[in-house]
Amino acid sequence: MFYQFKKSEPRWINFENPKGEKGKGATENGGAKGHAWEHFYIDEEKVLCDFDGQGVIRRIWITLSDRDIHTLQNVYIKMFWDNSPVPQVDVPIGDFFCMGLGYMRSFENQFFSTAEGRSFSCFIPMPFKKHAKIVLHNKTGKYINNLFYDINLTLETLQQDDMLFFASFHELENELEDNVEILNTKGEGRFLGANIAVIPNNEKYGDLWWGEGEVKIFIDGDKKYPTLAGTGAEDYVGSAWELGEFINASQGCVSRVGNSVSMYRFHTNDPIFFKEDIKVELQAMGGGLFDKVKPLIDNKAPILLATYDDGDVHHIYKREPSDLSGYINFFRQDHYRTVAYYYKNE
Repeated sequence: MFYQFKKSEPRWINFENPKGEKGKGATENGGAKGHAWEHFYIDEEKVLCDFDGQGVIRRIWITLSDRDIHTLQNVYIKMFWDNSPVPQVDVPIGDFFCMGLGYMRSFENQFFSTAEGRSFSCFIPMPFKKHAKIVLHNKTGKYINNLFYDINLTLETLQQDDMLFFASFHELENELEDNVEILNTKGEGRFLGANIAVIPNNEKYGDLWWGEGEVKIFIDGDKKYPTLAGTGAEDYVGSAWELGEFINASQGCVSRVGNSVSMYRFHTNDPIFFKEDIKVELQAMGGGLFDKVKPLIDNKAPILLATYDDGDVHHIYKREPSDLSGYINFFRQDHYRTVAYYYKNE
C-alpha cells in the first residue's frame, strides 16, 4: 500500500553520485549541475553502477546522443549480481528495451517505456543480495558524444529465496524445420516474458505471412512435446489474423516495418514458474493460399509443408501431398532477434 511505511532507503546512481552515497549528490560543481553526462568511447565498457549492499534496482533510465539502428544493436547492457564473474544480462539495448528492430518510438508497457522516442526506461525489479554492477559496452565502432543515465534502487532486506534477474539474447537464422530457441536454462525460477523481433526473408518468400508458428514451452522434464503450446506467433502477443503495431501493458508490437516486427509478451497475470528446467521455443512457420505458395515450391524455396485447410484441416507434415487447395501452413527460414526475461535462484 502506498500509505504504509516501509523500511526502504532510496538511492539514485548517476554521474552526479556514482556510488549512490548518502549526502554526496551533485558535489562536483558546488551544488550546481556539474557532471550530468560523459563521453562514450569506442569499445569502452562504461560502469554505470558498482554498488555494495542489499536491495532492489527499481528503475533504469538511459539516453544516448546517437540512437540509430546500428547503435541500438551494438551497445550492450550488462548486469552482474552478487559478484558474479559472468553477466546475468548481456543484451543489445534496443532488444533489451523492446525495440528489437532498432527503431526508436514513443511507447509504454508494463516494464519498459521511452517517453518521446529519445530514451530508454526499464521498471523490472532486480534484487541483489551483496552487490550490483551494471555496465554499458560500446561495440558500435564509433564515438558517442553524450551518455546520460540514472539508476534508482532501494536499500531493503531481501528474503533468502528471492530470485535474481536474468536476460538472454539470441540472434539467428533458423534451419528449416528447426524451432527458434528463446530460452533454455536449468534450475528453479520464473519465466517473465520475451521480446521477439522477426525479420522475414522476403527474397525467398515474398510478402507471405511468417507468423503461423506456435510458441512451445517445455518445463520440468518435458521431452518430445511441451506442456504449454500456443496457437500462433501473433496469438502469443494477444493479436490475431497477422500483426500490426499496438501497445498493451503485458503484450504488444512496438514496431512493424514492412513485414518485420518487434513484439513482446510478459507473463505477469499468467505466471510461468519452473522447478527443474525450462525451454521456450517459437516454430518458424508461415502460411498463405496455395496459389501463392506453389510458385515458391516450384522455384525450390526452402519450404516444408505442415497443414492445409480447404474447409477441412489436413495434416501433411513429412508427407508428399498433391492437388492442394486452400490455405497452406509451411516451415520456413527467417532472421530472429530474441530476448528472454526471467528470474532464477543461483
